[in-house]
Amino acid sequence: MRLVNHSHPISGVGALTADRPDHLPEIRDGLRAGISALAVHLLGDPVRGGRTTKTLKFGTRSGSLHVEISGPKQGLWFDHAENLGGDALALIQHINGGSFPDAVSWAANWLGIDIGRPVPKPAPDHAAAQQRERERKRAEAAAQEAQDAAERVSRARRLWSRRKSLAGSLGSVYLASRGITEPAGGWPDAVGFLPASSVTFPDKNQEGREVWRNVPCGGAFILAATDESGEVQAVQRIYVDHAGRNIRDWNGGKIKITNGDMSGTGAVVRLRAR
Repeated sequence: MRLVNHSHPISGVGALTADRPDHLPEIRDGLRAGISALAVHLLGDPVRGGRTTKTLKFGTRSGSLHVEISGPKQGLWFDHAENLGGDALALIQHINGGSFPDAVSWAANWLGIDIGRPVPKPAPDHAAAQQRERERKRAEAAAQEAQDAAERVSRARRLWSRRKSLAGSLGSVYLASRGITEPAGGWPDAVGFLPASSVTFPDKNQEGREVWRNVPCGGAFILAATDESGEVQAVQRIYVDHAGRNIRDWNGGKIKITNGDMSGTGAVVRLRAR
């Protein structure tokens, strides 16, 4: 693992601040505080699902480049695809090219700190290559996301194809416990019952550690969302035991599992009777 860590001034930094105080600590602090905006400025938008309260992910669809935006590692980054990382100044140098003093000057300008030195422009060849690489990764991520979405929808449709009638099932027992009974015209097209003998879901143990838990069940109430043409885009399964009661996790939450893709499809749940 190769880290670029400019935690100490190197030769040439003194030339930036020969006639004024050393601005490097101020610059580092400013970059750390504004790391989220800096990362987006340099790298573009994070990948889909690549934004949390602690980390932004960029690059390929899974987000090979991680930028820490809060917590003890705030301001650090690591690119798993290139096995390279460091602090915010290292990220600037990685994207713009040039020397470390160039990165400091660029950062000072971005932060609005006058260090008495012109702002260097990224090396044309390096900047162009970096832009091409970012565009390539964005196109790759978009193509992969489209493939992933198609696979999620295919999985949802396979599950939906295995459904049974809700009438007389444990799913109807579950709904009755919530005060929902079968309408006079029959259950809507969008609901059914999925037979199953067990369900596996992420949970926590008595020590609070995350685990995968597998428990027996009676099946799942299943609900479908379709597009304008009536094609299933996503399903949600609510698992029940052999008495029609909810299967619950350690925190008492219902075990509800959603499959498919709802992003930008205009999918809706159509509760019309058969």
